Amino acid sequence: MPTRVVLGMENLPKDVNLQM
Repeated sequence: MPTRVVLGMENLPKDVNLQM
C-alpha cells in the first residue's frame, strides 16, 4: 500500500479505518 494512502488512513478515525 502506498505510504500516502497509509498516512491518509491514519488521519481518519480508528472506526473508519477498521471499516476500510
